Amino acid sequence: MNKLLTYILLPLAILLLTACQGEDEDAVTDPNAPLQESEYRTHPGRRTIIAYITGDNNISSSLANDISEMVAGSSSLPSDCRLLVLADVNGQKPYIAHIRNNALVKVKEYTNDFYTTSPDSMRSVFQWIIDNYPSAEYAAVLGGHGSGPLIRTDTVASNPIKLYAYGYDAAGEVSATSVPTWMNIPSIAAALGSLKDSDGNKIKMAYLFFDCCCCQSVEVAYELRNVAEYIIAPVSETPVNGADYEEMLPALCLDKGSVAEAVVNTYTKDNALCISGVRTEGLEALLEVTKSALKKLYKGTDRLELNTDHCIYYYKGSETGTTRTPALHDMKHLLKINLPTDDYAQWLPYFENVVVTKRLATRWKSDLDINFYLFQDFLTDEYYGGLSMIAPSSAYDEHHSAINTTMFQLQWCNAVGWHEWGW
Repeated sequence: MNKLLTYILLPLAILLLTACQGEDEDAVTDPNAPLQESEYRTHPGRRTIIAYITGDNNISSSLANDISEMVAGSSSLPSDCRLLVLADVNGQKPYIAHIRNNALVKVKEYTNDFYTTSPDSMRSVFQWIIDNYPSAEYAAVLGGHGSGPLIRTDTVASNPIKLYAYGYDAAGEVSATSVPTWMNIPSIAAALGSLKDSDGNKIKMAYLFFDCCCCQSVEVAYELRNVAEYIIAPVSETPVNGADYEEMLPALCLDKGSVAEAVVNTYTKDNALCISGVRTEGLEALLEVTKSALKKLYKGTDRLELNTDHCIYYYKGSETGTTRTPALHDMKHLLKINLPTDDYAQWLPYFENVVVTKRLATRWKSDLDINFYLFQDFLTDEYYGGLSMIAPSSAYDEHHSAINTTMFQLQWCNAVGWHEWGW
């Protein structure tokens, strides 16, 4: 009787087990199927790219077009790259969107407007994205206005002085009396320097891409050296339409050692501007060799003032709105003009170790009348470096005096020795 039951039940058990196995196989998710939005938190990618768009200002329509370009080009994103955008444009409350498969999915909407130029806001947005869209590494795109190391005395300032770093955010929906605000590079460094991954480790971005004017300066790069491995940015002003993101997205997803050259090449296809990529690892050595070289020029009396005659520059501005004073001179050209030949030859390899790729303008004229044809004889590899530097000057005393004082809010200007040379 027991044998008979065994013969009857065993085939039934095998059939039942086979059926259960078939059900399990059907329930397994296709590994190639797109993730549901809720699954990204538990499925880390290779890279999360955070695009931080400060567009509640007079270039809002251009920045909104950037977002549309990202959507149009998002089909080219590899599956292991996530593209998250903080968008703050005119007429809308800020929101965070996940852009993928030619679609924009809003994943966090804010009920109130806020200043995206507040370091606390930047920190909060970045950390939320990192927590919800984890990856092995992170990178960032900053879109808006900019003038790099030319900074305000306050981090978020209402003073109409025309010196600023990144912004501006009008935050028109905060209140009827809201005023435009900007954010200095040291504040950006502090905000990004506080970010942590799920294990509590500090995050160092694979790269920061500034799609805004004049942010490729040695002072900016040095300030951000501990929060990003590469800085990619225009050293000059940029056309208002900025980068073509539909074409650029594949470049932003490359291996971090290849991104800078690919972004620079893509950006300059239609817009002739000065732009470069900097590797931050070599900045400490560049600081030391620059300080040593400049120290030899100081005669121990008055202030060390570098010769800037006919030197390439990337910005003209004024506190008073009258005389526009050239500023942000090309670092390579500046040192070539001022250093003895042997000292320059010793300095140059350190510079070239930092600037890993560069492109220059040959035809573009900026809104501030910086016509690069003025420098056409120097727009060659021999002179053009693609990285700007503040050279304090008595010429700023009347029209741009803040440069000579606010530059000491930047670590490079203190460490390189300007205080020791009379400034």
